[in-house]
Amino acid sequence: MTLTNKDKILIGMLAVILFAGLMFAYGILPANEDLADLEAQISQKQDELLELQNKLATINITGLENKYDELLEFYYSPANQPEGELPLEQTMVDINRKVVGMLRDNNLTGYSTTGWKKEEQTVRVAYDGYEAAYTLLLVNCNTPFETDNVQNVYDFVDDVRNTESMTMNSLSLAYDYENNVYSGSCTVQYLMKMDTSDNTIPKQLPEVANVTADGATVTFDVVPNAVKYEFYRVAADETGNKSYTLIKNATLSSKEESGQLSRKFTSGMFGAAGTYNVVVRAVGDKSQGWFKTPLGVGTEVTVTI
Repeated sequence: MTLTNKDKILIGMLAVILFAGLMFAYGILPANEDLADLEAQISQKQDELLELQNKLATINITGLENKYDELLEFYYSPANQPEGELPLEQTMVDINRKVVGMLRDNNLTGYSTTGWKKEEQTVRVAYDGYEAAYTLLLVNCNTPFETDNVQNVYDFVDDVRNTESMTMNSLSLAYDYENNVYSGSCTVQYLMKMDTSDNTIPKQLPEVANVTADGATVTFDVVPNAVKYEFYRVAADETGNKSYTLIKNATLSSKEESGQLSRKFTSGMFGAAGTYNVVVRAVGDKSQGWFKTPLGVGTEVTVTI
């Protein structure tokens, strides 16, 4: 069969039409569908972003910051701090040596360290709807003992009482008239705090030192890691209890690491001229792990305006 030029042209046109149809069916249409799907996803993400931005706009950052400060004030208040500083976790070998050494020093014999071990103890503190858990380590040192002089027992009890983080939980004592020996048992408890290397609670800054007043000007030493300094007006009731009111327009911003700073007060900061007792408090950057100095500790001075 011989194709004429007209046939060849017709076949070529059909091939082009077929190719265009295949491209439309398998290329352009799916691409358009993918594009529409992508546009829908973009629109959805934009709606989600707008919703998130609206939620963020409703968050009271200042209120959260103030609440965080309030919780830290509660955490560091003297009423919530244990008496004395608990030692960091020690090995059982060190604890055995400590307690056994005290028994030996007081001439108590027949003791045993069998069964001594560390136990975790969780303490929970709640405040204004928030709850925090603190894990401590407790070692119960149960041991029998003997002595020929009851005064040795009294001395041992006194040593335990005078050792920080150590208490006498139980004590029993009997006297053997035939052998002239006092025998008994006791439980000495040793309390430690766990390693806090992963603790993210901002630390208190050290006290502001060398605070002096000359007329209306207060001068004080810079506190390392402080970013600003707050000043509080001090008032005392008839019983001597003191209250502190922040002088809002007196805050001094400074990131100096050494030297001294000064703040001159004006009558506008107090509402009128007069004589006022004030305290200064250093403020750290909580995001860098620093809170504030204790409020009113050793920094009270009198200014005259």
